Amino acid sequence: MTFPDPYGSGRDAVRPPSPGFTTAPPVPAAYGYGQYQAVPVPPGMYVDQVSGLLLPNGTELASVGRRIGAWFLTIPLVIATLGIGYII
Repeated sequence: MTFPDPYGSGRDAVRPPSPGFTTAPPVPAAYGYGQYQAVPVPPGMYVDQVSGLLLPNGTELASVGRRIGAWFLTIPLVIATLGIGYII
């Protein structure tokens, strides 16, 4: 089979014979979005079921209100540290 030359040199390009294709290997069972393989949890750690995070024993995630409060607290702290740095 011949194809037109994309570079316009006037010759037709000839496609080399393609080798026979083999079938793809099967897809693993845990492959895909949002699917994780079971990983052994190290001693002293646990998996939080709500967030899916691996956390040390005795750790609690902060509530939404506490995280929002911490974000608003950073504003005056940034202003204070920049002000002190400017004065120094």
